[in-house]
Formats: sequence, C-alpha cells, structure tokens
Amino acid sequence: MEKPLSTSIDPRTRLSLQAIGSIALWVVTYAAANLILARDPPGLVLRLGAVLLALSGFIPWIWMTVRLIAAQDEFTRRIHLIALAWAFAATGVFVVIADLLVRARFLDYLPIVHITFFMVVAWWLSMMFTSRYFR
Repeated sequence: MEKPLSTSIDPRTRLSLQAIGSIALWVVTYAAANLILARDPPGLVLRLGAVLLALSGFIPWIWMTVRLIAAQDEFTRRIHLIALAWAFAATGVFVVIADLLVRARFLDYLPIVHITFFMVVAWWLSMMFTSRYFR
C-alpha cells in the first residue's frame, strides 16, 4: 500500500516547498492588489480589500520564513539571527537615507517595492557573508 504524499515527503522538504509556495502567494496577491489600486477605485471597501489581499500573501511568507528558520539547528539559527540583524541595520540605513533624499528633493518618490527589494537583497547578502564568516 502506498503512503500518502504528505507522509512520504521529508518534513524539511515539505517546509521548504511551503515556503516557496508562500513566496508565490505573496507575489500573486501583491500583483493583484497593485492592479486593483492602479485603477484608483473610488470605493472604500474595494481599496481596503486590495490592501487586505496584499497582506493575505505577505503575512504567510513571514510566518513560513520564521518556521523555516526555527526548524534549523542551533548553529544555523544563530547565523540567520546575525544575518537578519545586519540586513535590518542595512535596511534601516537605506530607509533613513532615502527619506532624507526625498525630503531634500534629490528623489521624487521611492516606492515600497524598491525598499522591499533592497531588504531582500540585503538579507541574502548578509546570509552569504555571515555563513562564510562562521563556517
């Protein structure tokens, strides 16, 4: 008798697939919300719905990232913690500089997508450098 698919997959692999699915969900819900909001809907309910739609994809991604990190061994969790601290600091500096550049009128506007992209790249780079430093 064959095992059901849910028990035949390694738990770490299943968690990784869920994390990838949460990223896909985030991209789809964010894109859909942007399409709705780009049309500048007049109704409050529709605008609020678009915001909630985008959040409905973002929050699962955060939750799956936390679960993925928590499933690691203590050493790997420590590397993630240090890398996240560096990424948080870099993102904070980026946001402060961007705010000052906008207020000084060197930049017109900085979309949150650019800040999010910077945050993800900073996290990825800090993971590379931190894991290389500690291994």
